Amino acid sequence: MEFFGRQPEQATFLERLDAARDEGSAVCVHGELGVGKTWFVQRCAELAVERGCTVARGTWYESPLVPAYVGFQECLAQLLIAQPQLLQGGLDLDDPHVRELATLGPEIVGALGLKDASPVDAEDQYGLWRGVWLLLEAACAAGPPVVLVLDDVQWADASSLDLLLFICRKVEELPLIVLGAVRGTTAQPDAPLQRALTALRSSSLVEIELAGLGWKDTRTLIESVLRTPVAASSAQELCEFTKGNPLFIGEIGRQLASKGGSLQSPAGFGEALRQDLPHNVRDVMAGRISALSSECHYLLQLAACVGRNFDLLLLEEIANFERAELSVILSEATTAAVTEEVAPGVLAFSHPLLREVIYAGIPSANRLAIHAGVALALERSYGVGATRHAREIANHLISAGRLADAGRTANFCELGARQARALFAPEEMQRLAQAGIGALERLSFDAPRFRAKLLLENGYAETMLGHPDEALVAYRSALAIYEALGDEEGQVDCKRWIATTLLRFGRWSEAVATTHQALTSLPATRTTAYVALAGAHGLAALVGGRFEEMATWSEKLQELSFDAETKAISHHVAAQHDSWGIGDPESAMWNYDECRANFIKIGHDGTAGQVAADQAVAAYLLGDVERSKEAWAESAVLVERSSRLTALAELCALRTVVLTQEGDWPAAVKEADRLGAMSAQMGGSTIYGQGAQRAIALQHIWRHGPANTEDLLPEASPLRNEPLQAVLLAESGDRNGAVRIVNAIRELVPSDGRGLFWLSTALPLAATLVTLRDKSVAQWLDALQRPAQCSTGTASISNWGALTHC
Repeated sequence: MEFFGRQPEQATFLERLDAARDEGSAVCVHGELGVGKTWFVQRCAELAVERGCTVARGTWYESPLVPAYVGFQECLAQLLIAQPQLLQGGLDLDDPHVRELATLGPEIVGALGLKDASPVDAEDQYGLWRGVWLLLEAACAAGPPVVLVLDDVQWADASSLDLLLFICRKVEELPLIVLGAVRGTTAQPDAPLQRALTALRSSSLVEIELAGLGWKDTRTLIESVLRTPVAASSAQELCEFTKGNPLFIGEIGRQLASKGGSLQSPAGFGEALRQDLPHNVRDVMAGRISALSSECHYLLQLAACVGRNFDLLLLEEIANFERAELSVILSEATTAAVTEEVAPGVLAFSHPLLREVIYAGIPSANRLAIHAGVALALERSYGVGATRHAREIANHLISAGRLADAGRTANFCELGARQARALFAPEEMQRLAQAGIGALERLSFDAPRFRAKLLLENGYAETMLGHPDEALVAYRSALAIYEALGDEEGQVDCKRWIATTLLRFGRWSEAVATTHQALTSLPATRTTAYVALAGAHGLAALVGGRFEEMATWSEKLQELSFDAETKAISHHVAAQHDSWGIGDPESAMWNYDECRANFIKIGHDGTAGQVAADQAVAAYLLGDVERSKEAWAESAVLVERSSRLTALAELCALRTVVLTQEGDWPAAVKEADRLGAMSAQMGGSTIYGQGAQRAIALQHIWRHGPANTEDLLPEASPLRNEPLQAVLLAESGDRNGAVRIVNAIRELVPSDGRGLFWLSTALPLAATLVTLRDKSVAQWLDALQRPAQCSTGTASISNWGALTHC
C-alpha cells in the first residue's frame, strides 16, 4: 500500500540517518495498534537503502512458542547475507565471543559457516552480547552506515531486551541506527520492556510518536482503497471515527468496497459502520479488553451506553457500586489503556472504536434496560435542571425503545430538538424531532398540538439541511393541525416558515403568494411570528420587483415591532428596501446599524454578523468603500465571537461574491476553499453548501476553464445558478444555449433597473454577453444605471459596461 503522510516523522529519522556516519542513534517509534508503525519503519528502511545504507530487519511475535532472540536472529542473519565480506576477514570466527552467536540458532550458524555449532560455555549473557557487538562493528567498518529495523519490540523476551539495551547504550560509537517499533504499552513499571525504555530514555534515545492520520491523509488512503473519490466531509467523519488509524481506515474501506458502498455522500455513514464494523477491527479491539475481569467488563458496558466520556458519579448510581469498589475495578481498564482520565472524576474510552466494540457486544435487551436506567439516573442527577440537558436525556430514552415512557420520550425529544436548533445542529434536530413524532404514536391518546410542535422542529431541520420539499411537507402538516384547532398564532408561525423556506430556495412567486394569502386572511397581531411573516413578505416582494408593496410593509413593520427581536426584523427589511430596492445609502446604512444593534442586544451575535456582512456588500455596491470595509471588520468580529458555523459560512460566501466581482480571483478562490471546508463540516446539502458549490464552480472556471463545471452547480436557487450556467455555456462555445438563458432572466429584470438586487444579477449576465460579444449589453447596462437613486451604485458595474464597448 502506498505510504501517506508522516513527513515530520520521516524528517526526524532522516536527520539521525544523515548524522549516523559521525554518531549512531537509537530511534524508538511508538503508537497504538494499527497506527502504522510497521508501515513507517518499512518506509524508513526504504529511505535508508536509497542512501546506500545496509538494512537488516527482524521481528518479534506474540507467541510463547517462538525462541528467544528471534528478532535478532532474523536481523543478524540478514546482515551476514547482505555483507558476505564479513566472513572474508572482517570477523574473527575463532573469537569465543563470535562463536557465542551460534546460540541464536541454525540460521546464524549457517550464515557464519561454522562447522562446529557448539558454543563455548558461558557464565552469563555478556559473551553473546559481545559477539553481537563484534559483528556490528565489523559490519559498520565494511561500508556505509548500518540500519537495524526491529519491529514489534513489545513482544520481545527479556533476554532480547537486555541485548537491545546493551547495543543502544553503545550505539553512538558506530555508524549505526537501531530503529525499533513499539506498540503503546501500559505494562507495569517493573516489566522488562518498561525497564528497558526507561533506561534508554536516560541516555540518547530518539522517540517518534505516531499519532493518527489527519483527515486529508485519511481521504487519500481511503480513496486508494475504494478507487473512487471521497467527499471531504466523509473523510473528516471517518478520520474522527477511526482517530486516523490506518489499519481501521483500510479495513473499513475494504468492507465498503466488498459491499459496493462508497463515501461520496457528505455524511452519515458513521452509524452504519458502528452497526457493521469489520471483523479485523472488532478482533483487535476485543483483544484489548479480553483480559479484564467480568466486573470490569460489566462496568465498561454500562459506561459504553453512557457515551465516549462517562462521569464516575453517574456510573456509581447506575451500577449501584460503592465509589471505592468502582475505582478499584475501573483501574483495570485504565491500566490496560482501555480508558483514560480526561478530567477529575471523568473517564473516557481511549479509542472511539473500543466503546463501539463493547457497546455492540451488549445483548439488545440489556442495552435497552441500561439506556432506560441511564436516562432515569441523569434526570435524578440534574434535578430541576434536567430540561437543560434534554438532548442528552432524549438520546437515552430513544435508545431505550419501548422500555421508556412514550410521553417522557416525546417531551424530551421536543425540548432537545429546540436546543439542537439553537446550536445549529440540524441532523440532531431532525433525529430528535422524528423520534419524538414516533414516540407519540405509542401514546394511548392524541396530542395534536404537541405533534405540530415536533413537525415544526422537523421542518426547521429539513430547511437547514437544504431539503425544501421535505421541510414544506412538515410545515404544511403542522399548519393543517393548527387550522383544525383554530389556532391562528400557530398558523402564522407555520406560514412564516413556509415563506422563509420558499424564499431561501429561490421559489419567489410561491413565497409571495404564501405570505400575501396569510397576511390577508389572518388578523394583524403584535407577535414575533406575525412580524417575521410580514418581514418574509417584504423580502419576497423585493425579489419579485414589487418595490411599492415592500415599502408599504416596511412601514407597517415599524408600527408592529415591539421588542428587540421584532425591531431587528423591521430594520432588516427597511435596510434591504433602502439598499436593494431604491438605492438610498444613508437610510440603508442607518437601518443596518439599528438591525445589528438589536440582534446584539438579544445575544444573537452570529445573526448580527450576517447582517453586517449584508451591509458590507450593500455599501460596496452603493459605492461606499470605507463603510463596506468597516462593516466587513464588524462582521468578522461578531461572527467569530458567535462561533456559529452558518454565520461564518455566510460571511465567507458574501466575501467570495464581492472578490469575484472585483476581479480578485486569487482571493476569491481562497474564500471559496474556506467556504467549501465549512460546508463539508455542515453537510454539503445545506443552503450554505449550495453557496459553496457556486463558489467552487467559479473557482473551477478560474483554474481549469468551463469544462465539466455544470455538475458542480447546486440544484436549488435557479435564479442564482442560471447566470453562472450561461457563463459556462458561453465559455464552452454554446452561444445559443447561453443566449436562451440570458434572455429568460432578462425578462425577470425590471427594465428601469431599480435596485441593487437587479444590478447584482446583471453582473454575471453582463459577463456572459461580453463573452458573446453582444453589444446590446451596453445599452442594457446604461438603462440599469439610469435611475438617479442608484447613481452611487454604478461604480460596481461600470467596468462591465466598459468591457462591452471594447
